[in-house]
Amino acid sequence: MASQSRDAAIVGIYELPERKVDGLSPLQIKAECAAKALADAGLDWSDIDAIYDAQDGGGGLNVAEYFGLHPRVMDTTQVGGSSYEFHAAHARADIAAGRANVALLTYGSTQASSARRTGTEVRAGGSFPDPGANMEAPWGQTLISMYAMAAHRHMHEYGTTSEQLAEIATATRAHAMRNPQAVKAMEDLLFLNIRETTIEDVVTSRMIANPLHLLDCCMVSDGGGAVVIASPEVARGCAKPPVWIIGAGEAMAYQENGGDITTSAGAQSAPIAFGEAGVRPDEIDIAMVYDSFTITVLILLEDLGFCAKGEGGAW
Repeated sequence: MASQSRDAAIVGIYELPERKVDGLSPLQIKAECAAKALADAGLDWSDIDAIYDAQDGGGGLNVAEYFGLHPRVMDTTQVGGSSYEFHAAHARADIAAGRANVALLTYGSTQASSARRTGTEVRAGGSFPDPGANMEAPWGQTLISMYAMAAHRHMHEYGTTSEQLAEIATATRAHAMRNPQAVKAMEDLLFLNIRETTIEDVVTSRMIANPLHLLDCCMVSDGGGAVVIASPEVARGCAKPPVWIIGAGEAMAYQENGGDITTSAGAQSAPIAFGEAGVRPDEIDIAMVYDSFTITVLILLEDLGFCAKGEGGAW
């Protein structure tokens, strides 16, 4: 294992325990999580000089004003589900460059209580749409259907089966039953359902976008969290031992009109992160992989180097 840099460390965290929050806005959720993450670190609001938030359409101004802060660094990079991994890497770089000492990463969502049908909207680009996306939109392209096409292609190329994808769904829900703050655990407690999800449950659940069934899709919930990242000098005086960020990698894949839809940007970013950290995939004990859909997990496990491309289903 190579020597690892210690430019910045995670010194405080907080996750909102509720999965459906009535009467709170995303900003209020962020404020609660931020306050408790700071308390976890033994720091104060006045210590923060950098804010990272992927949801603020005002370029971070809304969050900073709501918190009553005047940060030296604002980062609102928005790249979907991996935004906060980008933010952690950016915070580390900003701290290492001397631009900040204490960084606050915040997230707050009311997707469940606002009954938002996440992933079902037709995708036609953003404020500056890709012309290619507008050609796809009339055919009903949604976020879910895009993942479904990736699943179809993976099945065609490598022989992956719905049952293999279902193994991922059963594993994630089995883990959720052991986490009292997970939606699955809360629902099971409420309805006294203590039976674990089976492969049969997954493959016979309602088809959402062929070949992805209902239980191939993640649950939608409210939630929030905050992370405090600090310089080595600040970290050594915090309430708890620092957790050093020893490796990070960034890469971009096309959202529309891409090439191989069975490969993610993780294939490029993972070697960078592992190289910085001086570790190999086979040395990792815990991997927390984005699980928007079962096919997401399978592709990422391959691209992160835990198994070869095309072997995710069998692995």
